[in-house]
Amino acid sequence: MLFARCLAELPSESCKVCPGRSLRCRGRGCSWAGGGPERGPAAVPGTALRLVSAGGFAAIASTTRRRAALRHCRTACKGDATSDVRVVTYNVLSPTLCSARRFPHCKEQDLLESVRWPRLVTQLDAALAETTPTVFCLQEVDELWASKLHAHFQRRGWHFAYAMTPLTYFPPIGVALAFPGDLELEELLMVRPAAQLKLAPPRSPSTRWQRFKDWILDHTVRNHTDSDEGAAWTLAARKQNRLLAAKLKVKSGSSFVVATYHMPCLFDEPLQRQAKAIHAALLREALMLHFPEEQSLVLAGDFNTKPEDSELQVLTEGALSESDVAWPTALTDQGLDFAQWEAGSLQLRSAYAQQGGELEYTNYAWIEESRVLGGAWKWSPKRTFLSIRLHHFSGILREVVPYRWLNIRGDTAS
Repeated sequence: MLFARCLAELPSESCKVCPGRSLRCRGRGCSWAGGGPERGPAAVPGTALRLVSAGGFAAIASTTRRRAALRHCRTACKGDATSDVRVVTYNVLSPTLCSARRFPHCKEQDLLESVRWPRLVTQLDAALAETTPTVFCLQEVDELWASKLHAHFQRRGWHFAYAMTPLTYFPPIGVALAFPGDLELEELLMVRPAAQLKLAPPRSPSTRWQRFKDWILDHTVRNHTDSDEGAAWTLAARKQNRLLAAKLKVKSGSSFVVATYHMPCLFDEPLQRQAKAIHAALLREALMLHFPEEQSLVLAGDFNTKPEDSELQVLTEGALSESDVAWPTALTDQGLDFAQWEAGSLQLRSAYAQQGGELEYTNYAWIEESRVLGGAWKWSPKRTFLSIRLHHFSGILREVVPYRWLNIRGDTAS
């Protein structure tokens, strides 16, 4: 999923690849050129970076759990003096999570790391071969693949940054950014948004066995209990997910921010959606704190959320109704109340919506319910929105489907 802020003015002529469709900002409002509907207000940055769309093909990855799409970004309108940057967001699916138990409908051979890694490298090299500078936003990168990816990019003169999320999986997984050497790195940010929650220190388990029992309860019974007062805040505070962001400068002198995040794996239960809404608010605060509003920004990642869910409205607009199921109950003794939260002026727009519409469900996962709750296997949707079309594939890192290009373009310095 991709979000963008501060789209500066685009050429008034329609895109030469997709006639009649170009995105244009006029003053503080964005609209589709060629008679499209108004998109509402959006802040205009001091730097002239632009997001446009085109069409084409690329090889992408897909499984019954994740149809992670390698979305290339390419220049749509030629001939004007611009500096172009492509953005690719890709959930690579850590080998530690790629097992026959989790993917009973996949061929066992397609689950092997020895098979998947060469396929991943093939996809990355195809994007690396493009002449347009590219920024990769990767999710579910474990420590082993992080080291291999680092070496792979470094051999090609690229920079690689990795932010690990500890105490969530074993081995831990995280998010990564990669970008070429001709993009100047002005600032790199690795931060845990949930660290902003000022909860009283929890009781420290005295033994390793007690810590292990608490971890089991956190991932089973406590994740399925009713929403007691403050439970959502406590759950959100436990999550270790990291935000990784880079402020980059193109040769023309324009700067922009690319950030990636993997939202906690919390889904449809009210308590979990409330914790996710809290994380969305904390993510907004982290972006506003570290990157001033006049800067252009693209946020990409796996948000484990449907486009219509209100948690995304918290992230993009800072708005949520008190009657919404995702509204967290206040934690009064800690002074945490969603009603007192200041949303700020940050306005993000879904790049999918800007490019013609949000995506449909792209995958499903087999999830084993807690034995404590007497459950068994169930077929449950695990939503990611990294692919562009709904397909059912049995392979991993093997299929080719249509995709949309996303392009950030910066004007040359005047």
